[in-house]
Amino acid sequence: NRGIKSPNKFVSTRCINIKNSIEAKKINIELENINLPHNNILTKVEYRNIDKIYIKVIKITDKISEELKKNRNLTKRLEYINSLTTINQFSIKLPKIDDYKKHTTEVSLGEYDLGSYLIVISKNKDFLDKQLIIRKEHISKIGYFYRYSGFLVVDRASGKPMSGVIATIYDKSKKVATYKSDSEGLINISKNLRSFSISFQKDNDKLRLDNDIYYSNNHNIYRKKIQKRVTLFTDRAIYRPSQKIYFKGLAVETYPNRRPKILTNKSITISLYNANNQKVKTQEFKTDEFGAFYGYFIAPKSGRLGRMSLRVNKMGSKDIRVEEYKRPKFEVNFEPLGKTYRLGDKVTITGEAKALSGYGLSGAKVKYSVKRVASFPWQEWWIPRKHFPSKQIASSEITTDQNGKFHISFDALTDPNIPARDKPNFSYEISVDITDTTGETHSNNKTINLGYVAIKADIIIDKEIDINSNSGIKLVTTNLDDKFQPLKGRVVIEKLKSKDKVYRNRYWSTKSIDKPLYSKEQFQTLFPNYLYFQDVFSSQTDIIKSINFDTAKSKTIKLDGLPQGRYRFTLYTTDKYGTEVKKTKRNIVIYNLKEKNPPIKIDLWQRFDKTSYKVGEKAKLILKSSTPNSWVRLELQRGDKVQEKWIEFN
Repeated sequence: NRGIKSPNKFVSTRCINIKNSIEAKKINIELENINLPHNNILTKVEYRNIDKIYIKVIKITDKISEELKKNRNLTKRLEYINSLTTINQFSIKLPKIDDYKKHTTEVSLGEYDLGSYLIVISKNKDFLDKQLIIRKEHISKIGYFYRYSGFLVVDRASGKPMSGVIATIYDKSKKVATYKSDSEGLINISKNLRSFSISFQKDNDKLRLDNDIYYSNNHNIYRKKIQKRVTLFTDRAIYRPSQKIYFKGLAVETYPNRRPKILTNKSITISLYNANNQKVKTQEFKTDEFGAFYGYFIAPKSGRLGRMSLRVNKMGSKDIRVEEYKRPKFEVNFEPLGKTYRLGDKVTITGEAKALSGYGLSGAKVKYSVKRVASFPWQEWWIPRKHFPSKQIASSEITTDQNGKFHISFDALTDPNIPARDKPNFSYEISVDITDTTGETHSNNKTINLGYVAIKADIIIDKEIDINSNSGIKLVTTNLDDKFQPLKGRVVIEKLKSKDKVYRNRYWSTKSIDKPLYSKEQFQTLFPNYLYFQDVFSSQTDIIKSINFDTAKSKTIKLDGLPQGRYRFTLYTTDKYGTEVKKTKRNIVIYNLKEKNPPIKIDLWQRFDKTSYKVGEKAKLILKSSTPNSWVRLELQRGDKVQEKWIEFN
């Protein structure tokens, strides 16, 4: 306020704008486009500097819908909406806030009968503000899937196929066709349609989503066709001028729905193009009984060097490079570390400049640098990632001894800005450039990994495990350079408590909800098919067993006798300095194909009895559901042949 009163006009104007921005009232909502009749409409509300919102609900008729399409002027549109008769009007007092920040809650907008509605939300009681939120909401039992040949219409609550549903096809606003779903809920649409919108109606249940435009798969411009292709191979990637470029090609014909066919006795024309995209030479071949052909070109000895290509008239190509280069005279290598180091130690590494003929290169100039890079153990995805820039901690210039060897020493310093409790690992990247007396230079680098924890431990386990045919879990224990290190420890197995039923998923994240309007009991009464926001990511566990291990004896732990369910596996061990290492694998599902129920609460769980089959062998598909009286559509497709049927869980 002192800035607003400033005699300096620029300062006062700027302060007024900042204050207005801070005190601005904002609101935004998210809700599903379609809800079931007589179910409370769950809505996410984001708000700032607002303590109450005002809602009115208007049932849309065909006349109202047409008027809304005609009225493009915002002012007139709002005037028209405010003149309509409401079927429900109420206000919601939002959870109290004492700051100027954005907050999030969830509210109910009431429950309604079949039909389409306008939901109008305002910050003001008179609904005259220009920032009105207007949403079109549909209440319907009709659910549908768009398929390659049309639509599949089902009951939105149970999934049961709906017969006798009238589907009306529109090209823009013009009605062009009408169809009716059969006993299996199928609606096959005309192949002549390109883009269209659709409405569905059964008795007094009508669903039309004007903003959803569909495109017929019969006019898919990316549809695969039969194509002739040539795959080319060369004996190397880079050549010198005048060197022979040996190549081999394989010609096949590819199809959308079956295996490619080898093209035998096929005439092939292949050309070499230079770096200026000019044709250098062309050759003719015929494929052999395996669809193959082979030959060579001579790399151009004059002209611009660089990227060149072999091309088979629109059937395939292969890029190569033609460069003037010479063979190296020596190479640079590092010797393995002779001892184990800890953070803070002086580290010494030894390298060698060795001629390709086998002798050490003495007196060569060695320039080196040491860069420290911090990294951190694996973290859960919701934990913010830490980032610290790399830093060069040493650099110098030395020469190789009479045997071609060199020694580099540096202090393995930590970053004082990173606390030890974060258990960072530090990579020390040593880069060397060695130049001999003729001026030839070669480079190499070596990385040494050190940390407050001197080991790495991990659990290798599948996300889903059949308890009757599993190979157990594998333990990986290494030092920081990924070399095997035997360790002892234990693996704790916890079973997550299952939900009491299958709950619906929201279309938005609950992580931002910080101001709940309802208690857990109130929420469960209003929305029995949704989890309370605090329960979405929370889980209770029971410890099933703790298994000791020693990777010097075995790197595998067998899983026997575990009941179906979702599990958490946690590995505990210590390095030789006594520092504890912990590794957790979450949401591991253990299932039993012999049991009737699925391993977790889920609408549909499916598995084949085997991972692969021989030709002619019978495949068994196991389907399980936690929701009785639900329906599953099963489709079997091979090539253009499709078999379909409904399966009911009763």
